[in-house]
Amino acid sequence: MTELEIDKKNVMIAKFLGWFQTEHQGPGSWFKTTDCAIVVAYSSYNNYPHQDLPFRRDWIWLMQALDKIEELGYYTEISNTGTHWEDDTKSHHICAIYTDQHNRFPECVRKFGNSKKEAVWEAVSNFARKYLDKELPEAKKR
Repeated sequence: MTELEIDKKNVMIAKFLGWFQTEHQGPGSWFKTTDCAIVVAYSSYNNYPHQDLPFRRDWIWLMQALDKIEELGYYTEISNTGTHWEDDTKSHHICAIYTDQHNRFPECVRKFGNSKKEAVWEAVSNFARKYLDKELPEAKKR
């Protein structure tokens, strides 16, 4: 995966979280609106040497997006499927996002990865794109 593809997926996650940029700030500053103010959500200027959004490399930032998905009423599942059929020396992880806890098919998103973080990042970025493009079914009310 290229750096451009990674950046695009990270931007999708940031926009899904409601983050935005302004033309008056540098390209490394992202903001969000709270109940009473506009605050800095993330700044690459404070996170040297990283000049990108943190979702792919930092589990804590990624979990904010996963929490929002669950707050919207979707169900998430992260699991280890054991060894991959192409290479039985590697563990294979999966992250799936469902609209209904009891009826898991069809799911909204299902992504695989060589690590839990990679599988979750792929699923969350794909979910964010579909959510922003209004391609997702509504979640069942909990």
